[in-house]
Amino acid sequence: MCPPPAVTCDENNHVAVVWRNLTVYKPMDLLDGFLVKSMSHKCRKAILRNISGVFRFHDLSAIMGPSGAGKTTLLQCLFGTWSGRYKGKIYRNPLANKASFITQKEEDHLFPCLSVIESIFYASRLKGAQNESKVVEELIDQLDLRNCRHTLVHSCSGGQRKRLVIAQELASEVKPKILFIDEPTSGLDSNVSFTVLTQLQKLCMAHGMAIIATIHQPSYKILKLFDQLYVLSRAGRCLYQGRPEVLRSYLSQFQVNCPNGHNPADVIIDAAEMLKVRLLEESSAKLIEFEMDSIDTSSMSEVEAMRENRNHLSLRHMMYLLRRSFLHGTCREPLWLFIRVGLHVFVALLLSMLYDGNIGVDNGCLRVNSAGYYYRPNCTEQVPLSRLREESNIDRNISYLFFNLLFLMFAALMPTVLTFPSEIKIFMNEHRNGWYSTASYYMAKTLTEFWIQLILPYLYSLFTYWTTSQIGLNSFIDAIPFTAGSSRFNNFVSISILASYIAQGVGFFIGAIFTTNFNISIFVATVIMLFNFLFSGFFVRSNSMGRAQFITYLSFIRFAFEAILLTIYGQNRCHPSEPGSLSGSRLTNNSAISSETTSDSEYNNVISVVMFKFELNDKDYSTHFTALALHLILWRLITFFILYFKVNPDINLRAPNLSCLSCLSPRKIFSAKCCLYFSTLVIVISLAFIIFSVYYLITE
Repeated sequence: MCPPPAVTCDENNHVAVVWRNLTVYKPMDLLDGFLVKSMSHKCRKAILRNISGVFRFHDLSAIMGPSGAGKTTLLQCLFGTWSGRYKGKIYRNPLANKASFITQKEEDHLFPCLSVIESIFYASRLKGAQNESKVVEELIDQLDLRNCRHTLVHSCSGGQRKRLVIAQELASEVKPKILFIDEPTSGLDSNVSFTVLTQLQKLCMAHGMAIIATIHQPSYKILKLFDQLYVLSRAGRCLYQGRPEVLRSYLSQFQVNCPNGHNPADVIIDAAEMLKVRLLEESSAKLIEFEMDSIDTSSMSEVEAMRENRNHLSLRHMMYLLRRSFLHGTCREPLWLFIRVGLHVFVALLLSMLYDGNIGVDNGCLRVNSAGYYYRPNCTEQVPLSRLREESNIDRNISYLFFNLLFLMFAALMPTVLTFPSEIKIFMNEHRNGWYSTASYYMAKTLTEFWIQLILPYLYSLFTYWTTSQIGLNSFIDAIPFTAGSSRFNNFVSISILASYIAQGVGFFIGAIFTTNFNISIFVATVIMLFNFLFSGFFVRSNSMGRAQFITYLSFIRFAFEAILLTIYGQNRCHPSEPGSLSGSRLTNNSAISSETTSDSEYNNVISVVMFKFELNDKDYSTHFTALALHLILWRLITFFILYFKVNPDINLRAPNLSCLSCLSPRKIFSAKCCLYFSTLVIVISLAFIIFSVYYLITE
């Protein structure tokens, strides 16, 4: 154990964070969690082993050590976001109730198409600054960003981006009292690293904050900028804590020479493996007496209790998140929008060339005589070639309608899967630092994507509906949505838009789960969509699936596809006054249609062949629309809960176990664990409701 120097009671208010006898264990994956659920702490791999320490306000402190020593792990534990198990206590000064964590990758904090001043401005508004202009200008001067204030982030240098991330976290009237920074010099040369750390040193003095940074192996010039060093061995034990200027004399006590002109940081890092046993064995008895009894932790708060985002759904946060997202995603990054628009235009034009402009004219109606059989004037009658073409056109039209759904869903799914994970990383960092709530972000994100998934499917559907001569679109008035025009076209567009929203929701779901693995997210998205297409009823009719038919109730594409067929070929299209384009077509005797099996879809001996093939009824439209709406709500809710539990610091293995019955207590009902129980219950009930309600409505 390597405790810090003793602290007097008068200095207790200067202590920012204290940890005692901290042992941190490697997080277990899901399989390990089942296999070693009852495993003792001794059997689990420890990253940090029984370490203690203290950091103070007004100090620029460094956590040093070789790769794999646990520097970032210690930083996450002190901040309160470590998701694994640990033993020991971590306390923070109540004055430091505001703290921020900056990760190693600045791209996880910055939108590349915003300018420097815009990034700081939106950060100040989201963090509740009243006089944002003053805050922004002060930070630009303090962090030497004036020369690049109007430069887009992707054009800034590495040092400028590092300082911009720091400026964002300080963009409020009430500055965070502790700033945790993971590798602030990563990827920077020595001169830029010196500039960044000099700015951090000035911030410590100007705002009285504690800045704690991890650093691998600094130069001696950079080492002297730090007020405190905390050195870890590769085994996760403390080798040294104290001021940099004392490090040389400390090493000499253990016969580790550091000649003048040599960097003591290099010496202690190179000797870490050699020292990890000998140094601890020789100095443990001496260091144990320096336990931190002089620090009064009774007035301090445990880190776990403090790491809570207390923001709630806020219209102000939603407004600024909407503005920022629109500015970044649409105005500053038009290429992505142009590609999406161009793809819809290209596919629409391609379909107009591939498919005959009259494939939507044929109604697919069949005249049935009073005996309940299809009308055949003469069994030996030759079938005109035109009638065979009409029958072929109906099959082609069904294929066209199915491809429309396929394209619209993939056009909504893939952009979301490609872009959402990178944005989630920014959201997680901002939420963790207390900028806004999960609900505010998710509502703003949903509204941001709402308009493009409304306009593009509508224009695409309008063009393809018109070029294939589908029924009901006779004038410009009919194309105006939700007017007294064509109800068929309105229903067609509504289903198309709803299907694209569901596919987008699936993309949000996949992106929220596989935030860091792009390849897996693409694979899972493809598998989910292929599953839905397989059970859509297009390749294999639902009534031919046997025992697997119930799986089709989970396929939202089935409900969308059948709703489209009901829109085009249902709604009394086969009226007795219509002669029926297939009224004289020859079919085999085995395909004769009984009136007893088609009474729901025939009107005075005229039935729809399409509705008969797919076993559809006009009353099914409302059922299918309801099922699609339930799918939309369910996918969005699941994504919200995934995001909520990803960023909620109380959902981890350290939180106390709560039984379901204990969640009935008014004092615990809103705890994170209880929210997990309730949300899981809601998801399970929703899935069951979709399956059984749709099954009941269809069977009725």
